[in-house]
Amino acid sequence: MTNRPRGVMVYPMPDEIGGPSDRYALLMRGDEARMVHTEGVAYLVNADNAWTWTDYNPAVKKWTLHELIVVCTTIEPVDLADWVRTFGARLESNFHMVHHWAISQDADHCDCGDPACRCDCIPGRYPCEHGSMGEGCGA
Repeated sequence: MTNRPRGVMVYPMPDEIGGPSDRYALLMRGDEARMVHTEGVAYLVNADNAWTWTDYNPAVKKWTLHELIVVCTTIEPVDLADWVRTFGARLESNFHMVHHWAISQDADHCDCGDPACRCDCIPGRYPCEHGSMGEGCGA
């Protein structure tokens, strides 16, 4: 059992959006969103960056943020704390990075007040200022 904060809701996507073998849910905040895997890895979705579960097959549909929001109207949300699996430190770290993004006021800067803080290096930023490619650099 984990002691995760609760109250951030995500919308589990159907297979035609999330892909045949992985599970993703949409987490929205303002005009941006993150598609969150059950392991907590998150991918940016906004007006400039449509969602697709694979970059290797151009025949797979790319879903705009607007289309994903429309789909969410038919889906029962679940708590992010329940969505991200619980298995070890990596998944806990992933969960907390995504949760932090969801509750912070500014997507590009941490709101903890520490000017030396690097917790703004969140999953889905390609790349973050430290060169991480989507898994959060932990700097």
